Amino acid sequence: MYKLLVADDEDLDRKLVRLMLEGNTQFEIIGEAKDGLAAVSQAKELEPDLILMDIRMPNKNGLDAAKEIKSLSQAKIIFLTAHDDFEYAKEAIRGKASAYLLKPIDQDELLKTLTQAARELEAETQQEQRLAQLKYELETNLDVIRTRFFNDLLEGSLSETIHDHFKERLSLLNLALIPNTVVVFKLADLSKQVKAPYIMYELSRHEIWNDLVNNLKKFFANNLLLSDSCGSNYRVAAVPITGETRHNELLRLLSALQEELQAKYALSFSAGIGGVCPSVLEIAKSYEEAMIALSSFDSGEDTIICYEDLGEKGNAISYPSYLEQQLLLAIRSGNLEKSLKLSGRFLSFFVDKVELDMGKMLASEIILKATRLLTTSGIKKSNKVEEQLTMTRELMEIANWVQLTAWLRKQIQQLVGTVISVRGTRKYIIIEKAQRFLEEHFAEELTLDKAANYLGISPCYFSTIFKEVTGTSFSDQLMHLRMEKAKELLKDPNFVVSEVGYKVGFNDPAYFSRAFKRIVGFSPTFYRGSNLNSSLNACEKNR
Repeated sequence: MYKLLVADDEDLDRKLVRLMLEGNTQFEIIGEAKDGLAAVSQAKELEPDLILMDIRMPNKNGLDAAKEIKSLSQAKIIFLTAHDDFEYAKEAIRGKASAYLLKPIDQDELLKTLTQAARELEAETQQEQRLAQLKYELETNLDVIRTRFFNDLLEGSLSETIHDHFKERLSLLNLALIPNTVVVFKLADLSKQVKAPYIMYELSRHEIWNDLVNNLKKFFANNLLLSDSCGSNYRVAAVPITGETRHNELLRLLSALQEELQAKYALSFSAGIGGVCPSVLEIAKSYEEAMIALSSFDSGEDTIICYEDLGEKGNAISYPSYLEQQLLLAIRSGNLEKSLKLSGRFLSFFVDKVELDMGKMLASEIILKATRLLTTSGIKKSNKVEEQLTMTRELMEIANWVQLTAWLRKQIQQLVGTVISVRGTRKYIIIEKAQRFLEEHFAEELTLDKAANYLGISPCYFSTIFKEVTGTSFSDQLMHLRMEKAKELLKDPNFVVSEVGYKVGFNDPAYFSRAFKRIVGFSPTFYRGSNLNSSLNACEKNR
C-alpha cells in the first residue's frame, strides 16, 4: 500500500479525494495539509510515497513547496489546479511533477494517475536497489573487474575505437592515478627449487605472487592493474609512473623485492619494464615492450631491464611471440574477428623494423604454423605441395605491405573458415547421433544430461547446438516424439490408455493425459475413439 499526502487549502477538495479513494487497498491517505508550509512539514514527518499538491495555496504555493520537498524526498508529486493554464503546467514540469490534474478531479483519472505514479515509484525503487546491489558487487569484486579491463587493454580490443562507455568503465575501477607503464614479472622455475609434492609447488608459487602483489599495492596505493593471462610463471602489472624520480623508485622497489624473495624463498624473479604510454588505451604497446625487454636476456638471470635501455638493437632482434601465440589460438578457436585484429597487430609490429621480404617470410611462417596446428588437431588435411607452391608464387608477386596485409587476412579467413566448417559438420554428426539415441530410449526416464553424457559433451553445449540445428529444444523434441509414438499405440485397442503412457515414458497416467491433450488437442480416449470409428467406417466402405 502506498502512503498518500493530500495538500489543498480547500476542505471540500480534500474530502472528495478521501471519498474517491475510500475502500481502495492500494493507496492510504496518511495526512492532509491546508497550505504549503504544512505540506513541507508533513512530508518530512510522514514520509509519503505520493503527494497530491494544489498549486495555489496560502503561506507557500504548491510549486515552491514541491521544490523544497523534492530536495528532501523521493515522493512522487501530482499537481492539482483549477486553472487550465499552460504556464502553470510548465512550472509543474519544472517542479519535477509526475503528473498534472485539473479540478474538478475525475475519479477514474485520479486512480489512473496515482497508479501510474506508483508504478514509476516502484520502478525507481527497484532501480535503486539494483544499483546498490551492483555497487556492492563492484566493490566486492573490484580486483576481478580491474583484471578483466586490463586484459581487454592488453588484447587491444579497446585501443582501436574508444568504446561509448570507456570513460565510465574506467571510472568504476576507482583508480586515483591511471596506470601508464607495464611491468612483466617472470618467476624462476619452482619445480627445480621445491623438492616436494606438486601441491606444495603450487602453494609456494601462490604465496610468492601474493607477496609481490601486496608490496606493489603498498607502493602504488592500490592504483595498479594486474593480469595473469601470460601463464602461471608470469604476472603482468600496469603501474602509474610520473617522471624519472618515480621510475627510479620503481627500480629500487623491484630490486628490494628481489632480495626479499631470495632471502625468504631462495629464489627470485626477472622483470621487463615497458615504456610510458600517453594514454591507458595504448597500454598494450608498453606490454609488448616489457615482453621484449624480458625476453632479451637469459631467463635464468634475476634481471630487471627497461625496454628503453635496449636501444635500436633491441628493436631489430625482437619478436612478439606473445602476439603469435594469441593469433594461433584465435585461429584454432575459429574467432575470425580476433584473428584479423591480431594479424594486423602482428604485421604492424614489423612494418617499420624489417624489409618487405622479411615481412613476407614472417607472414608465411605464421600461416604454416597455423596450418600445422589445425592439421595436428584433426581439423585440416596437410597441405599439398601444389598449395605451398601457390602460396610462394603469391608472396613473390606482393609489392608492398598493404598487399601483404591483404594476403595474410585472406589466408587467415580461409583457415578460420575451415575451423567453422568442420565444427558445423561435427554439430550435425552429434545431432544425428542424438536423434538416434532419442528413438532408441524415448520410453526411458530420459534427460538432457543423460543424452549429453552419452554423446560425451557438456549439457550446456548439447542444448545450444540441438536448438541451433533442429530449431527446437531437446525437451520439446522428446515430448513430440513421445506423442507420435503414443498416437501409434492408441490405434491398437489391446493397450489401455494408461499402458500407452507407460510405454512412451510417462510414469503418471494423469500427466500423460494432460500432456497429450495439450499437444495433440484431444484427450487420449477421444483420440482413440475417433481413430477406431474411422477404421470401422473404412472397413464397412470396403465391404
